[in-house]
Amino acid sequence: MRRLAALRTSLMLPGILVLTLALRAPSFLEPPWYDDEGIYAAVAHAVLNGSDIYREALDNRPPGLYLLYALLLGGVGFQPVFVKIGAALAVLAAQVILYRMGRRLWSPGAGLVAAASTGVLLSAPVLEGNIANAEVFMAVPVALGMLLALQGHWLRAGLALGVAFLIKQIAGLEFLAVALALLWWAPHPARPLAYLTLGFLAPLLVTLGYLAQQEVLADFLFAGFGYYLGYVQRGTRIPATPAFFALRTLLFLGLAALVWQHFRGQPRSGERVARGLPWLWLVCAGYGVFFTARPYPHYILQGVPPLAMVLAPYLTVWRTVPVSGWSGGRLVAACAAVAATVWLFVVIYIPWPTWASPERTVGYYQNFAELVRGRRTLQQYNDFFDRRVNRNLRIVSYLRQHAGPRTYVLVWGDEPWIYPLADIRNPTRYSVSYFTYEVPSGLDEVVYAVRVRKPRYIVWTKNKPLYPKLKEEIDAHYTVAATVENADILERMGTDRAQDRVQSAAPPPLDDAH
Repeated sequence: MRRLAALRTSLMLPGILVLTLALRAPSFLEPPWYDDEGIYAAVAHAVLNGSDIYREALDNRPPGLYLLYALLLGGVGFQPVFVKIGAALAVLAAQVILYRMGRRLWSPGAGLVAAASTGVLLSAPVLEGNIANAEVFMAVPVALGMLLALQGHWLRAGLALGVAFLIKQIAGLEFLAVALALLWWAPHPARPLAYLTLGFLAPLLVTLGYLAQQEVLADFLFAGFGYYLGYVQRGTRIPATPAFFALRTLLFLGLAALVWQHFRGQPRSGERVARGLPWLWLVCAGYGVFFTARPYPHYILQGVPPLAMVLAPYLTVWRTVPVSGWSGGRLVAACAAVAATVWLFVVIYIPWPTWASPERTVGYYQNFAELVRGRRTLQQYNDFFDRRVNRNLRIVSYLRQHAGPRTYVLVWGDEPWIYPLADIRNPTRYSVSYFTYEVPSGLDEVVYAVRVRKPRYIVWTKNKPLYPKLKEEIDAHYTVAATVENADILERMGTDRAQDRVQSAAPPPLDDAH
């Protein structure tokens, strides 16, 4: 009977992975529409073409994410399907790791529940799981770090969590969860904590050393911490004030205290660390979910794996899980903490963003089915995601025809995918124009770059007004070469043409240009 049960379990996990792939299959046909993916791809494209990361290609994530994008896209023409495949593989890997964790902690059934629920939620468009964002990729090293910690491999656990931090800074919270578990419950915490910290710092120190050698360390510290902390305070649903930040932090501390209190009466042991770690992981990841107070559903993905681990035993072998023994005071405190967490979730995420609404999730799969069945054209399919997509692809086609590879072209707008898809070189370090408004002197940097590097084309998509100094430069040296819907493609004129320019020249339509 046991062998039969083991065989049944071993067959169920591949089935769960296949179902996860089926859920993610529509993402393989997604057009290049999501700006975050475009920014990562644009930075990776710039670095692969010789630009210095952060100094000449700016974003506010650690370098590990851009390395992943470069590995996934660099050799295949920067087609979005390959980064989507990479994201799918990351989800599958996370599921396998969580299955092993659940099996080790609870039972094979609990492992299957954890793997299945993680696959569904990390793939759900309602949580932006279909997007190849940092939260999807960092789930693998985070889950691996937790599994290694359960196995007592502290150095390797730290290494995995350090790699996760290099994908997104917020993964440092998972390192904190393991460190707290050791401090509170390990029989002799000093040695494992030292190994854990050493492992965590090793990839960071190597990365910092490399950035210092490339003379971009200061640029990274500004982008990854200074600019990042300012960036995440914009567009929040609750005021980005010290008082609200303190409120979120107090809630986190209260939840952590409840976990500590629950395990307080038990002797220090490795078993105690293993039982308490999933709860601390959930608390710390939950703090990451609420850290920015911005209503972007992909932030919630950080909390999915630990939530699956915590709930799995209650959904499978709940009779063996110790849920009793709580005093009235603890129960009241726990209910108050849960109520505060729910309130914070509602305040930040409700109303749910329209681009990831449940109705749109249904439409997402319907759109895919209609395309596969031949009832929807590719243009109609693309329009479902963003009506800019078809316009941007036409701009890419124009630039591929008229601008040589790695020609300097400035895209003034929020269409970062144009850079890698057209294989053009950005004369500035900003892949989207809104960065220039957020970075000190960013607008003047753009004007200086246009004057010095003299990009052959400037694409103005008109979702951002022209900076007055940039408009002066365009009026003096550029003329409209083509118009694609609401976007102008402006070509740099020769010196004589710039002096003799006829201001009233009407822009020709795209099909007639050149």
